Amino acid sequence: MPLFFTRFLFFVLLASFPLTSNAAAPSVLDRLRERTLTVQVKPLDLGAVPRGAQRVSFLSLEFQASCDGDVRIREIHAHHFGLGKSSDIKGVYLLKDMERITKSAPLSASGQTVNLRTKGLRIAACEKIQLSIAADFSADADIGSEHRFDILSADDIVTDADKLTAPKFPLRNLRRTSTSVTPLPAGKITVTFLPLSGSVSPGADRTLAKFQLAADNQSHHLLYSLMLTNDGSAKDGDLRSLYLTRKSGKALTQVALSLDGKEVLLSFSRPYLLKRGEKIAFELRGRTFTTRETIKFILKEPSDLNALPLRGGRRLGE
Repeated sequence: MPLFFTRFLFFVLLASFPLTSNAAAPSVLDRLRERTLTVQVKPLDLGAVPRGAQRVSFLSLEFQASCDGDVRIREIHAHHFGLGKSSDIKGVYLLKDMERITKSAPLSASGQTVNLRTKGLRIAACEKIQLSIAADFSADADIGSEHRFDILSADDIVTDADKLTAPKFPLRNLRRTSTSVTPLPAGKITVTFLPLSGSVSPGADRTLAKFQLAADNQSHHLLYSLMLTNDGSAKDGDLRSLYLTRKSGKALTQVALSLDGKEVLLSFSRPYLLKRGEKIAFELRGRTFTTRETIKFILKEPSDLNALPLRGGRRLGE
């Protein structure tokens, strides 16, 4: 057999078999993986809360992604129960640690459900996070009314995971299941943003916002954190090294490296006491890198101020 014909026959035989490569192997393995999201309820102490209370947690959930890949939580549907009117609840939202990660949503017209939509909350492979379903009460909530929130089935957790597992449904608090409303008022904090003198020039340690917190005469408050939103065009790395202070003094909060989109969560290094009837002015300071983008900080929702009412106490933040 001529040599050229032998080579031709070898080429024909080789072409008749599918070629494989290392590049194709991961896609095959990916199809065999089953990204699983596991959810379980963490114990939460529920009890009586005053009228007008904010950031009241009803259900604490721990989510863990399997090591087969990242997963995202897109939406959680919570169901309202208890001997209380839906009008007692001003809004419901998800908290991740101290940060509100969804918009405050009202209960449905029936007063029994609320849809909490995230921005595609990602849980990295092998990692876990803890979320809380929280709500704000109205100032005229019925005294003695009771409320709780449950997740009835796996369909109430919208995720891109291939599988969702839980010890059992419905998911509800493991201890006392309802929160009741007491006649004791929560007290009120008024937030007023103050004008800045002149424009903000690029540079380090610039004053980016000034605002005043004023407590009414009902109770003292412990301040834990504050999430501010820039209503201007500056975002992300335009503003960096952000912290709260009083009159350009020492930092009262941990330093945030940059904005997260247009938001910044500022956690007090130690709880700061705002006394009954007291007014305190704070400054947001940081480094700005922009002259084209605008800066105008606001408190987007009342629950973005994380404050706990209390009776008696001393200042812990100075």
